[in-house]
Amino acid sequence: MTLVAACRFRDGAVILADSRATWLKGGAASSVEDTLQKVLYIGPSTALAYAGSVEVAACVTDALRKHATLGAKKSYLYKTAVDLPRIAKRCFSRCTLKRGVSDCRVDLVLVGVDSSGTVSLWYLQSPQFKLSKLDHGPIALGSGADAVTPYLAANFKSIDGLSDLKSRAAALMGAMESELRKAGVGSVGGLFQVITVGSDGIHAMSYGFTSMDPESSARSLSMQMVSGKWVQTVEASGTDVPLAEPAAFLRRKASKVVVQDLSPVSTDEQKGKWFLSYFVPCLRHTRSETGIEFSGLFTSLMASVYPTEMQVLVTVGFWGSPGVGDFVVKLHHGEGTTEVYRDSITVERPIEIKDVVAEVRFVVSGPGPAFLECYFNDQLLGRKAFYLGTLPPGTDLTIPEAIQQASQTTEANMKESSDPYLKDHSVALVYWTACEELKVQPQFLSFTREPQAVYWEKYPLAFRTILAAGFRTRPGSHALRVDLVHAQSRVVTHVTTARVDSESDMSLVQIPSEVILPITRPGWYFVNLYCDDELIGSMMLCAERSKAVFSYSLRPEDIGRVEAGELLMVIRRPKSYEDVTQT
Repeated sequence: MTLVAACRFRDGAVILADSRATWLKGGAASSVEDTLQKVLYIGPSTALAYAGSVEVAACVTDALRKHATLGAKKSYLYKTAVDLPRIAKRCFSRCTLKRGVSDCRVDLVLVGVDSSGTVSLWYLQSPQFKLSKLDHGPIALGSGADAVTPYLAANFKSIDGLSDLKSRAAALMGAMESELRKAGVGSVGGLFQVITVGSDGIHAMSYGFTSMDPESSARSLSMQMVSGKWVQTVEASGTDVPLAEPAAFLRRKASKVVVQDLSPVSTDEQKGKWFLSYFVPCLRHTRSETGIEFSGLFTSLMASVYPTEMQVLVTVGFWGSPGVGDFVVKLHHGEGTTEVYRDSITVERPIEIKDVVAEVRFVVSGPGPAFLECYFNDQLLGRKAFYLGTLPPGTDLTIPEAIQQASQTTEANMKESSDPYLKDHSVALVYWTACEELKVQPQFLSFTREPQAVYWEKYPLAFRTILAAGFRTRPGSHALRVDLVHAQSRVVTHVTTARVDSESDMSLVQIPSEVILPITRPGWYFVNLYCDDELIGSMMLCAERSKAVFSYSLRPEDIGRVEAGELLMVIRRPKSYEDVTQT
């Protein structure tokens, strides 16, 4: 069995079907494979989708194509629809002469565009094959229908409100996969075959997806129409899995090729995962058109009297699973932990940095080590260490020497302290990014022109950039390594290595390094930072040609520049298209 979902929208239609075939033995499922085409072109402006018997579908498809050929010079769409029940009953009857009725069940969807540009959609189900026209709304057919029908009924209106058919198709694909995984429908699998049907005709939708978790195994699949045939591709191995039309499928033996099981998502995957770009508590924060600045950085804060209230600016950037969640800041001081900030925020896109700036006030009871932690959806993103010092009574704040003496004492006390978190964890990451210009001073940090995507026509590309890392780790010598990982294939290219020394796990280790990233081909890349062979930071970088596939599309004049041999770059947090610039 299978799933066919059909939606008739205000200005067209979207048809979606999975690619799984279930082989039966003695009336029971014996094996499955993801190689069956279920959305079929009948004519230039007519298509058929089916769920159920491959034998009946082959018979119906053959008859409809002959019907289309005979009526090629006429407006045959509506006559085809009227004749379809008769054709389907005849094919169904032939099947039942050899097999049981249950093995011959089939549901059909016919969609087409007439000469005036009007889109029409009909569906019918065995054994009655009553022709029903769908003027506006959704219908789901096949073994997966019960899993997705409630979602379609509840969300059709909002999907219909999206700007175009392609956007609606993308929304449907994600939602259908999610609902099927929740239900664990084993008879539905493989990649979806998707067509959009508008006044300009029928268009097959090519798409792909990649796991954006650098800690997971490769999960990168794509579907496209090649020379009139659907082809699934397993990107990690470069394996193409073409789909067979019903008649061709019946002529071959079972292959047991499984491209994708829509099994339930694990608890960890349901929670999501996020990766830190920076966690820099400071006193001032500035965003320019091309960069981000942090000033008033601190490793210690001092007061003459305790308890006292303090105020800092918490600035955080991270990326990962999209969705809504609580951003929380906690203060660890002495024996207690206090939540000092909470806000609900939305991560819109998994590939873009989510920046958060929050004014945080907290009361501290006395001197000693303290730690600020930030969380999203209960996942720890970053941990800031600082020391609360004491200004001697009567200290004249107008005399720099007096303040300097107190600061030196506080800094010495901080280095003698220890972070209990690092007893069980190797590193507390502070920042990990790439940029064209980096400024690092005791109380100032800035990143300028951080790359989000690069555009180059003839790969490989030797991309020069500065990698900026800041973290805390246990005292001693540590080995660092940077790898460039092609997200679709998980092919690893070693970029650079280094050794660093840490004096205290309360002190920040900062490593700026100018490197060349050897980008071998277009796609998404992880730039991974390892300390003593443990992954401590990851950022994403997209590599495109002139005509973008994975990221932002360029204007025609800039497509020409890339084709002529220029390297263009989109920076993070662009405020306008002009942030696409020559590098």
